[in-house]
Amino acid sequence: AVLDATVPGDGSDVFTTSQGRWHHAFHRTPDLPEALIAGRERLYVRWFLDHFAAHPGAIAAAAIDEYARAFAAPLSHFHAISYYRYGLPFHRVIEDASAPHGERYESLSEQDVAAMWLHPEGLEQHPRFGDSHDYGPEDRHKQFEAPVLWMFGQYMAGRIGTASGDREHAIPRGNPFVDQFSRYFPDLRVRRVNAGHFFPEEAPEVTNEALQAFLAGQL
Repeated sequence: AVLDATVPGDGSDVFTTSQGRWHHAFHRTPDLPEALIAGRERLYVRWFLDHFAAHPGAIAAAAIDEYARAFAAPLSHFHAISYYRYGLPFHRVIEDASAPHGERYESLSEQDVAAMWLHPEGLEQHPRFGDSHDYGPEDRHKQFEAPVLWMFGQYMAGRIGTASGDREHAIPRGNPFVDQFSRYFPDLRVRRVNAGHFFPEEAPEVTNEALQAFLAGQL
């Protein structure tokens, strides 16, 4: 099962926050995030849980306290920040008949990726957004044949074709990122949750019900 896979918040109403993807560039700044987060872990954690939720306040205070306690360990927030610095190795996919599978790959620099995220009109308006991008091009043509459940929050609603009569179960389509799920997972089932980016915490009952049904072979 894949629980969520898209980062919300490009400044449009499609996503769950109107604040934009400021946090990508913030976390990539050397030393500053660690200095500002230290001692303010609960404020930091609560801001993201509230602003990336479809229903602010849905996540209990006790849960926020526990996340903040764990996040207060210096190595914990250091590695979380490092994900944004080093864990998103975008590659541009370029058609090339002479290359294996008819494709070659161009690694994008941190500056290239930041320019896409920080485009003044939103990521999807960046000239390169229409290109195919991949994190691990060496795995691009592999497939996982077993059944897969993909669950995601309501910010993906704009990716689901309006012609579908069953929007809760419709596979999102419409850009290179979401289109790749059907390629990797040919036996793909989906569930859209009426929640935001952290839907397992925001809607645990719905999440657990879908997981149990999937693992029991009922989806």
